[in-house]
Amino acid sequence: MNDEYIWQDQGIHAFRMLLVPHRDTWRESNIVRTAEEFLSPAISIYQGIHGGSKPKAGSFLSAGSENIIISAIKRSESNDDLIIRCVETSGINTTATIDLAFVNRKWSGNFRPCEIKSLRLNWRTREIKEVNLLEE
Repeated sequence: MNDEYIWQDQGIHAFRMLLVPHRDTWRESNIVRTAEEFLSPAISIYQGIHGGSKPKAGSFLSAGSENIIISAIKRSESNDDLIIRCVETSGINTTATIDLAFVNRKWSGNFRPCEIKSLRLNWRTREIKEVNLLEE
């Protein structure tokens, strides 16, 4: 499998495919979210059996609308703030609440069709503000 190919699409390819029968349109059936979940499955780590005090299940963060996907979480380019990128995936105006359960904070806002929003979380103040794609 260490062959070198000088042209694109040569060699062995592996892929997965998911067929999703649905009655409504792709927007109403939320096909974009289904595709995202298929392509980026959740990672689970078994920690063993212990008598811990935390609940057996929980959420790190979540988007309150099915058509809003949190596409990236990263450290800011300028400091230790956290950047959360969200995108509206159904092409409709949406009001959504992003729940950052890990810091016990929520942000609510309006998304235009297919809009990408970047949120900045300041670790010290726990303030969440909307910034542009340059994180300003």
